[in-house]
Amino acid sequence: MTNCNSQKFPSTCTIGNYGHKEFFMNTGEEVYYQKITGSNLPEDDVVIILRNGEYYKALLNENTINIEWYRCNKRYTNDEAMITQAIKTAAYLGATLRFDAREYIVNRQLAFENLNCFKLLGDKQHTLIKSDTTERFRSYYLKFVNCNNFIIDGIRIDQNKSHISQVYTEADYNIIGSDDTLRDFNGGIYITFIQDSYTGGTINIEIKNCSFLDLYTRALQFYNCNTEGE
Repeated sequence: MTNCNSQKFPSTCTIGNYGHKEFFMNTGEEVYYQKITGSNLPEDDVVIILRNGEYYKALLNENTINIEWYRCNKRYTNDEAMITQAIKTAAYLGATLRFDAREYIVNRQLAFENLNCFKLLGDKQHTLIKSDTTERFRSYYLKFVNCNNFIIDGIRIDQNKSHISQVYTEADYNIIGSDDTLRDFNGGIYITFIQDSYTGGTINIEIKNCSFLDLYTRALQFYNCNTEGE
């Protein structure tokens, strides 16, 4: 990742800033938390937590968040909620979000806007995002608007064509609307930039070691990325 600021809340050697540790039984990991300063921080009760009026941040080995830490937290009721929050937290901290070697169920578009400096990392063979219904959903599994300086590595996306009951028709493609994604269903990854609101300069995006399976519409689309300095 390029053009990223230094890590937020770097670790410290001051003993008084260490708070406590928590054990994530589903991953077997013990995570230490460091006291951080600030107000109205984007706490997610997993990586950034609020306890007794004080904020604490997990000390991240190799600046990496394990998405499975969110699974046993009652705030996140399904994989969609986990993925949405975990990506936002990774971008806030400029961190890597590591996905486990398992299936993640997504039955709607997950959209992100104005996020920067993060990496989504799967294991290339077994990390799979998929739908588990016979109903299609409009747009893409992952949609990024005005997001820059990020990497998606080793994630497989199953677009579920063989299980979708509706047939894609000419009418679907010819739909009239201001959003180009309206003509796509169960797409893979969509990345776009809105020229009037994007001020981030050079665009740096890397997608590698990813697979798109059982395609229904488009797997990967970059749209309107012709910003100055590209």
